[in-house]
Amino acid sequence: MTRSRLAGLGSIALGAGIAVSAILGPLGLKVIRFRTSDHLVNQFIGGEAISLGVVAPMAITAGVLWMRGHRLAPPLALGPALYAIYTYRTAVLGQEYARYDGNVEKFFPLYAG
Repeated sequence: MTRSRLAGLGSIALGAGIAVSAILGPLGLKVIRFRTSDHLVNQFIGGEAISLGVVAPMAITAGVLWMRGHRLAPPLALGPALYAIYTYRTAVLGQEYARYDGNVEKFFPLYAG
């Protein structure tokens, strides 16, 4: 497997993971429950809307372009990758585990991927 194909598949997988986490979260199916106040849950919902509407499609598009050898694929993939690092680090480490009920820790493998 070539490096371009591997990078493209990685970007597509990142986009799919971002979409799945948004769909399972409070914006979609409400399977993932964050351990935060209602005010912060609303912020997560806004972030999930951006994840589903902008970031996931951008990552998938970058992956397809990368597999086709397009020169714009690497810079296009950088945004979703940095977004995922920041957002999902916050989703795991920024919780108030002792104060609020939730189950976000069960989805750590999804956020770590």
